[in-house]
Amino acid sequence: MKDDTLRYVVHQLDGSGDIISLPRTFMRGCMMKPKAFDDMVFKLMTEVGTQVKAYEKAEEIHYQVFGCNRYSSYESYYYAKR
Repeated sequence: MKDDTLRYVVHQLDGSGDIISLPRTFMRGCMMKPKAFDDMVFKLMTEVGTQVKAYEKAEEIHYQVFGCNRYSSYESYYYAKR
């Protein structure tokens, strides 16, 4: 069953780690930094072929994590990075 939580592993200096779960709503209103989003689009271009498709896939990933789109459209993304 899929729940709506994000899971993180928090590592301590002694090598042990704890898994913490946060509700996805905790991330609502947050956004990935523009440079990180652009890096993800660039990486996805090799997988999907075009910048528009890569942008759409990146927005899909951003929405899954943060619950909102980073940009309103491809054109908005394109002009913001100029």
